[in-house]
Amino acid sequence: MDGLLQINLPSFVPAQSIIAPTGTVSVLCHFTAMNCLLDNPGNCESASAEFTFNYNDTPVDVQTISLQLPKLVGSLLITAASLKYMMATYNGLQPSTREGFMPAAIVSAMSLLGSIYFNSLSNSSPDLPLLLLSPDSLQRQRQCMPK
Repeated sequence: MDGLLQINLPSFVPAQSIIAPTGTVSVLCHFTAMNCLLDNPGNCESASAEFTFNYNDTPVDVQTISLQLPKLVGSLLITAASLKYMMATYNGLQPSTREGFMPAAIVSAMSLLGSIYFNSLSNSSPDLPLLLLSPDSLQRQRQCMPK
């Protein structure tokens, strides 16, 4: 049975919501989801998607990221997100390798019993607010990363 995982991101202003290293011109936001049967770990499927936005004061519209994965009863669905800060270099845009500026997180972990997914992360839901861009997470990111 096929399923559609949708990740809903709220609108935000990158320069106000994200602390990025000096010289960042854009941000690559990457999502990967993996669905594995717990009793047969060799039977796994994955899907990925990404989008890029400029790092400035222009609001980024609401985004819905859709990932097609099979819905397998008895499976574990894990979704991860990462941000890459893109810098202008002589070789074009390159991701920052500056320590402390390569955020990644598991944003959801769910198990499928019957036709219902059960979340194991308290802030997640099937429509998955992205923890990496949530107000609480952004505040923690601000406290941990110098500008």
